[in-house]
Amino acid sequence: MSTVEIGPDSLAFIINHVFLPPKLPQKSEVDAGEHHSALLRLCVRAAEEYQHLVSWEIQEVWEPAVRMLMNFSRLDNPNALDAAAFKKTVLGMKPGGGLVSGT
Repeated sequence: MSTVEIGPDSLAFIINHVFLPPKLPQKSEVDAGEHHSALLRLCVRAAEEYQHLVSWEIQEVWEPAVRMLMNFSRLDNPNALDAAAFKKTVLGMKPGGGLVSGT
């Protein structure tokens, strides 16, 4: 099992956004891009590990979700979304397949 490097600020962000009840932010979340990236890396790793723990039939069902997360992580940029890469990825979507690789 590999680990995902997550800084203390990103860990606090993940705990607040995943485990605690929703609340309106009291102030703007400055530099949330890196925290979103850490959350995405954690989700990708958890999905990959889960997929390897279940039966073959469940792995096949789970594959589109894992592929979608992995492809979404390729688009990840803490500062801005690359509009051209996003458009290429969305145009490459297939029914039932999530986001497919544009490369």
